[in-house]
Amino acid sequence: MKRLWHDLAREAGTGTFDPSLISHLPEPVRRYFLHAIAPGTPLAGSAIFDLHGTFQLGSRWIPFRATQVLAPRRGFVWRASMRWGIVPLSGYDLCDRDTGEMNWKLLGFVPLVRASGPDIARSARGRLDLEAVLVPSTLLDAEWSAENGARLTVRFGAHTASLEIGEDGRLLRASLARWGDPDKKGWREEVFGVEVEEEARSGGYTIPRTIRGGWQGHGDFIRQTIAEAKFR
Repeated sequence: MKRLWHDLAREAGTGTFDPSLISHLPEPVRRYFLHAIAPGTPLAGSAIFDLHGTFQLGSRWIPFRATQVLAPRRGFVWRASMRWGIVPLSGYDLCDRDTGEMNWKLLGFVPLVRASGPDIARSARGRLDLEAVLVPSTLLDAEWSAENGARLTVRFGAHTASLEIGEDGRLLRASLARWGDPDKKGWREEVFGVEVEEEARSGGYTIPRTIRGGWQGHGDFIRQTIAEAKFR
């Protein structure tokens, strides 16, 4: 995990954002990018986030603090600490291209959840492709279309995501069909989505700051706020 973190953090972009780069795209897509990236901003290939929020574990909402490195063209590592009652819980989720892993421990050493394999990897890849909106420069060369002035679709990686934007281009919500098992009834594709409650500006980027996310029909299971973002 540590080596992957280091490798992902080194995924840097090249060049700067110029509106001419998006002149061929439909107007709603151009509006999204012009809101998300200021002209002259260095094009990032990755970002590191400091995060906090709450995570649903069983019937309880548990506060957490986390850091994440995200390089949408390759993978992510999301590592967090929280408390399950009075017991400390820590661990990480990761995606590295076509592999995925979850590793969580009580008290820092008692195994709680450790999972990998094709289902975990496929689900992690869906998360990665959706979270590309947090590093919008990586979506400049994706396949875009616009259903109307507010609904966009973007093909990135192995998934096609649906985005809804406001009149000013801000991202309001995003979703895609992601591999998962939200109700423990078997792995299959289900719609996973996030709603953006607040934006943040950092380093020339305007990205979702506070989001609510979950599987369609199963309610939210994470509420997360980005406290700091650093782009590379």
